[in-house]
Amino acid sequence: MREGDKAFFYHSSCKVPGIVGLVEITKKAYPDYFQWDKKSKYFDEKSTKEAPRWWMVDVTLREKLDEIVPLEGLREEGLKKGSPLAAMALLQKGSRLSVQPVREEEWRFICERMIKKQGGQEVMNGGERVKREKGKGAEDK
Repeated sequence: MREGDKAFFYHSSCKVPGIVGLVEITKKAYPDYFQWDKKSKYFDEKSTKEAPRWWMVDVTLREKLDEIVPLEGLREEGLKKGSPLAAMALLQKGSRLSVQPVREEEWRFICERMIKKQGGQEVMNGGERVKREKGKGAEDK
């Protein structure tokens, strides 16, 4: 991930996992310093400063979603014939959430069709803003 990249902010260990916000990467990946802190629950004795095993990025919240885009909804969309989400890394069997790539067509589909906004707000879509009306997809613009 590089500075300026866009990402979905996702809640995973909860009752309804899903996308809850849009963020921007504001600092490129750097070693996660908790891996070397013996008092941290994230301490990793196999990791060294010369060969770190864990990395992190800094993000800035760009948009908090009014409604969660649930994992179940993403899965349902991914099963539809010809869906741009069919090959999405998050939806593949055995996939573990951490940092995963999101292809441009997946990003656009989720931003334009699945994110519900309060009337008249815009949703971040790559480098552009897409005007949305409450509960309407991009095709209704």
